[in-house]
Amino acid sequence: MDFRLAEPADLPQIMRIVADAQKFLRDNGVDQWVNGYPDEGMFLADMQKQGCYVAVEDGKIAGVATLSFEPEEKYPGIEEGKWLTNDDALYAVVHRSAVSVDFRGRGVFRQLMSFFEELSAKRGAVSVRVDTHRDNAVMRSALLKLGYKYCGRLEIVCKPGCGSMWVAYEKLL
Repeated sequence: MDFRLAEPADLPQIMRIVADAQKFLRDNGVDQWVNGYPDEGMFLADMQKQGCYVAVEDGKIAGVATLSFEPEEKYPGIEEGKWLTNDDALYAVVHRSAVSVDFRGRGVFRQLMSFFEELSAKRGAVSVRVDTHRDNAVMRSALLKLGYKYCGRLEIVCKPGCGSMWVAYEKLL
């Protein structure tokens, strides 16, 4: 599997993957990635910042995710726990990760996260942080299997009634 920065021409494939992920979450009772999130504009902004990556196999996009080295404004609000590192340490953040339905169960997410961890270490980051919806059992299980530690709940108000439904994970590099 190859990993590369995403390009605007990848958007149709990326948005198909996102639509499949939204359906998967909805079918599993997870109130995440709703109300048009994430949209093309977010991925384009990620691309402009050189942060959106795709996993490619045989010319098809198998997965997509964004890696950022900018401090995450919502992360200081962690509740009932704490990060493994201080907020002033350089950390990477993974956002908007999804795997194509055609590639599920083939280790794409694991490989993508491993790539991000190596890239983050090369950039001098001491850890990688991820957040997800508290009901996203698939993501939570995958993160634990990859050595990420549960750090607490996050207060993220994305729409009325969905605050404190997010959980935080971090892995030291």
